[in-house]
Amino acid sequence: MNKNIFCIIPCRIRFFLYLLCFSLFFLFSLSSTLSNPLNILKVKSPQRNYYLTFDCHDNNENLNYILRTLKKHSAKATFFITGYFIKKFPNDVKNILKNRHIIGNHTLTHRKFSNSRSLLYEIRKTEQLFKKLTGKNMTKIWRAPYLQHLSKKWMLISMKNAGYQHIDVSLFSTDWITKKDYRYISNKRFLRIFKNRLDCSRYKRIHIDASSYKWYQSSKTSYNGIIMLMHAGKYRKFKRDFVYCLDTVIGHLKKNNYKFMTFEKFEI
Repeated sequence: MNKNIFCIIPCRIRFFLYLLCFSLFFLFSLSSTLSNPLNILKVKSPQRNYYLTFDCHDNNENLNYILRTLKKHSAKATFFITGYFIKKFPNDVKNILKNRHIIGNHTLTHRKFSNSRSLLYEIRKTEQLFKKLTGKNMTKIWRAPYLQHLSKKWMLISMKNAGYQHIDVSLFSTDWITKKDYRYISNKRFLRIFKNRLDCSRYKRIHIDASSYKWYQSSKTSYNGIIMLMHAGKYRKFKRDFVYCLDTVIGHLKKNNYKFMTFEKFEI
């Protein structure tokens, strides 16, 4: 019956209906793609938003300072933790949650990957450890160790297909190198650049060290939508780690009316 009714519809109308259905499907697919990109490098918004993120793996020596500083400023952040971190520092994981921050996945062992099967195994194993420890489900956001996704797009595609959103980094410093390295930049120098001459709107990704900072200098400053990376681990002696810029960075951004956002809403 339905088939006969459809058959009597004039060809032109049928063609129009086909075209309409196809257009709606295409627009829906395009909208989904735009709202859920493979990789989030910056977050476009008319508001002054800033994203603090911290990677946590085999060292927790600066974590208490991070949490105290965030609490002092009533600022929220996103922590990307490994399965190794969960096993070695379970109380720290609970403390991050207690302070109402968001936790994302940083794989199990923080190693380099050559195939999607091993990557997905480590992501899911980390989720299981998190669930066992906290009784909560881990958010479906993740960050590739060593930012290796830059040369391995397959990581983004395979994880996207598995239901995970990748959160990239748009501002960071080479905080793991020693003072003897020519790229070393002191916190004092970084903060002088950050507060007075860093226009993040001109670049997709800003990597600050002593050899590169001049590229990013400008006559004005802008930080909207920036995803900043710091580490919970200790690399330098005498509290010279990059993370000890945090208090000044937050204070400067608050003074300029920026709000600190997290990434739970970016889950697929």
